[in-house]
Amino acid sequence: MNSGTLLCPIATVAPSTPVLLTLAFTVSSEAPCGTLYQNSATVSGNYELNLTNNVSETVSTIVTCVPKVDLAVSKSGPETVERGSAVIYSLSATNYGPDGAASVMLQDQLPSGVTFDPEGSSDECIQDVATVNCTGFSLAPDQARVFTLSFKPLNTMECGTRIQNVATITSSSTEEINPSNNTSLIVDTILSCPPPTPEPFTAARTFDFIGSGNGSHRGHNTNVTQGYLNRMNISARLPSPAFGGSPTPLPPPSFGGSTRNVFCDMQMFLSNLPDAPSLDWLSEHLSKKLRMTPQAVRVALLDGTMCK
Repeated sequence: MNSGTLLCPIATVAPSTPVLLTLAFTVSSEAPCGTLYQNSATVSGNYELNLTNNVSETVSTIVTCVPKVDLAVSKSGPETVERGSAVIYSLSATNYGPDGAASVMLQDQLPSGVTFDPEGSSDECIQDVATVNCTGFSLAPDQARVFTLSFKPLNTMECGTRIQNVATITSSSTEEINPSNNTSLIVDTILSCPPPTPEPFTAARTFDFIGSGNGSHRGHNTNVTQGYLNRMNISARLPSPAFGGSPTPLPPPSFGGSTRNVFCDMQMFLSNLPDAPSLDWLSEHLSKKLRMTPQAVRVALLDGTMCK
């Protein structure tokens, strides 16, 4: 180097034999984007006969800069989802600048136990094995875009299963200046199962009751059972004249005395029905008659030791 000029001494150049030289220059990291560098070379030697081709053409080089961006992704979804329904997530991709971002991609790991639902998702989002990628978009500085992802839990997934999902954002043509917000928070969704549908129970149905017991005492309490069934518009057909009589008013709510016998009769009544009504339905209706909570009535109907 001599006063800003790079010198390359060559001892001898044979006739018609080119000599190739490689020069490398490092551009300062502080060089402004768009800076123009121009460079040329000259050759000299003894006994030069033609000076017109001793200077090369000028080579121009422009300094380019990789765009700097601050990409961020956020994600939201439901706290619970019923089995058979889709889990719908909303993904927001934002570019906080300072430059524009091209070739942006959102990537979402497919949660275990679910399948991707393309019909319920944004068109840009496509499954690739175990991930769903949303590609083919750019973001100008301070621009945001929202995408929708839909997943369907498998019917074999157990109730109460926790579905966890997270998304990331990247750009292959930019320099990320803040990677801390390139991954969303984890979204937790609990799989719930709808309660079983109660068996339909229509008023004024007729059931066959196979009575048992001895004496008028048992028949009396059977008629107590018959009495509040009638008041609920449920017809029970008793098979024997031995159980004749008129309906008896219900006693105060307790588990002693004749109320106990009512529950015992009701247990027997239910056990002999081929299509017994739902316990939930029956407990709800009996609770209004007995002035008890549905839970207490249900416990009494299921108490196998009460009538022993």
